[in-house]
Formats: sequence, structure tokens, C-alpha cells
Amino acid sequence: KLGFLKEHGFEIADGSIRADKFMRTSVENIYAIGDISNHPGRIKLISTGFGNVQIALNHIASLVHETSE
Repeated sequence: KLGFLKEHGFEIADGSIRADKFMRTSVENIYAIGDISNHPGRIKLISTGFGNVQIALNHIASLVHETSE
């Protein structure tokens, strides 16, 4: 049950939090990874959930590096 997430501005699709290809949600600076996320090309396997972490962290690191210059 994800109804409480809608109250906080998360977009829900197919019972999961909608994310983009960088795992960003509809709420600024919040990412969704693993089983809770639903993004383009999502394959519901635990191993792909682990891969979501690297995608999100790589994107966050590029933003942090960009703003620190």
C-alpha cells in the first residue's frame, strides 16, 4: 500500500514509485531503487535492484561534482 507516498508528491505507477532512467522520483532530490521503483526498462529481479544503486549514485556524484566546481 503506497497511498501515503502520494500524499508526499510521489508519482505512483503499477504499485511502485515512478522513477526516470537515473532513478529520480517526482520529488526533488529523492531517488527510488529496487523493488519500490518503476522506471523505463525495469525488469523485476533482485539483481537489477542492486544495479539501480550504481545508476543513482553515479548520477548523484555527477551533480555533486558539477556544483562543487
